[in-house]
Amino acid sequence: MRRCAECDLDNQQNRDHPICIPLPSNDIKGCIISRDPTSAFIEPWKEPIITKGNFKFSNGEVPPKWLCKRIQSFMGFTPDSVEAKKLHTFFDLNCYWTHFHKCPTDKHGKGFPQFSYPNGKICADKWFEFECIKYDLNDKILILLGRDVERYFQERPDHPLLKSKYVFFLPHPSAANCGKGWSWNKCKSPDDPDLIKLNERLTKLMACITK
Repeated sequence: MRRCAECDLDNQQNRDHPICIPLPSNDIKGCIISRDPTSAFIEPWKEPIITKGNFKFSNGEVPPKWLCKRIQSFMGFTPDSVEAKKLHTFFDLNCYWTHFHKCPTDKHGKGFPQFSYPNGKICADKWFEFECIKYDLNDKILILLGRDVERYFQERPDHPLLKSKYVFFLPHPSAANCGKGWSWNKCKSPDDPDLIKLNERLTKLMACITK
C-alpha cells in the first residue's frame, strides 16, 4: 500500500500492506466508501489471492456484504426476490469499494494504529479526487458509510464526488450498529426521524439500483 508523507503513519515502522481490492468488472455503476480497513482484512484480501473477476464481495465478511444484507433485511426483500437479486448483482459486480482512511487500523492499537480522523482527512484529500477521475465516479451511485465519512464530505460540500446526483449517506452496516441513534434498528417508533430518513434513502437507492 502506498504511504503518504504528510501522514504521521509514514513515520512508523515500515510494514507491508499489500491490500488491493480490484474492480469487480468494467461496468462500475457505484462506489462504497467505508471508514477504514481493519487489520483483520489483510490476509483475506491480500494479493495475489484476489484478482479482478474471480471474487464476489458476498463471499467475504466485509462492509459491502454487510450492507447488502442490511438493506435486504431492512426493506424486507426475500432472498429470491427480484430486488434482492439486483442488489447482490450491484454489490458483487458493479460496485467499487474504497476507504476514507486507507491504511489498516486496530481499535485497540495492537500491531496497527487506532483510527485517526486527522490521518483519514490527509488520506482522503490525497486520493479521493484521483479515484473519482480514474473510475469516472461523478455520475455513479455513491454510498457513504458512517459518521466520519459523512463528516468529511459535509465539511467539503463542493467536493468533486458530491457532484453525483446519487449520493447516499447511510449508517455503517456493522453488527454493532443497531442502537437507538443513526443505525439499522428498524424496531424504533415509526415517527423516529432517523428511521424515516433511512427508509427514504434506501427507497431512493433501490430505485437507482433496480432501474
